[in-house]
Amino acid sequence: MSKVSVIIPAYNAARYLPSTLDSVLGQTYRDFEVIVVDDGSTDETVEVLRSYGNRLCFAVQEHQGQAFAINRGIRMAKGEYLAYFDADDLMIPTKLEVQAGYLDQHPEVDVVYTDMYCTTPNSGTMLVKYQPLDPFRLLQRCCVCRITVMHRRACLEEVGLFNEQLTGSDDWDMWVRMSERCRMAHIDQALSEYRIHGANISFTRPKRMDHCRWARLVILQGACRRRGSPFWLRVMVFHAKVQWLVGKVPLLGERFPRLWALADRLQATYERVFLRWMARPPRPDQDPNRAASSRCPRPDPFVKDDA
Repeated sequence: MSKVSVIIPAYNAARYLPSTLDSVLGQTYRDFEVIVVDDGSTDETVEVLRSYGNRLCFAVQEHQGQAFAINRGIRMAKGEYLAYFDADDLMIPTKLEVQAGYLDQHPEVDVVYTDMYCTTPNSGTMLVKYQPLDPFRLLQRCCVCRITVMHRRACLEEVGLFNEQLTGSDDWDMWVRMSERCRMAHIDQALSEYRIHGANISFTRPKRMDHCRWARLVILQGACRRRGSPFWLRVMVFHAKVQWLVGKVPLLGERFPRLWALADRLQATYERVFLRWMARPPRPDQDPNRAASSRCPRPDPFVKDDA
């Protein structure tokens, strides 16, 4: 049984899939399996997968969304550690070795994520540095890219599978849930390459901005229920709901992207200034009963260790 399972959802990815699979199969770490779930592709994706023979395991399903495909891959996986990758990105050769080694050496850590490179046709390749996260900032935006993550299988026993209703933002929801029950660590190395092109799902989804506003509302509502509905989080839910409803105004929701981006920044700044202090964990000298009523009941689950 392999120690690491790499799960790759694929949809009409025949153009990019060979280079992706070659980068995964060319890892310096060898104790891993590759699982690809084809989500109803209409191009030559399945033929590409068949050409790799027994070097990988794959399944084919009707088009049901990225999160559904990932969950199917999780059910097929046998590894102790799970890593996710997209069918159009590239792995640095040492990615699995570094991340699996970190989890081996740090049994107190459940989830590890890294920096990455981002490649665009016009701008070339640039380094994307992730900062050590805190739960509050994670509630405001998704600060971790799926392709940079590896975690222990036991995490899913705590938080469940990806939310299939949130395809496209399901990873954000997952990291929020993991942050409530798992310890997460950042490795200060870029070990993946995210390739931006005209066919990225995140850029081609119909009503993309409306989906993002709705997903944030759903994610915050779920976090609010799980954390006992603290005041600061209810305010964040209210902000998200107002923004979502305003976005439903005809001829407004998908227009003026710069204006929406400015509104997002202003809202995030307001929340950090007026709400963040309430979300901090209580100090040891505080009354735990009083603190639990107004603040997040769990300590900061994020740790940083530069490997």
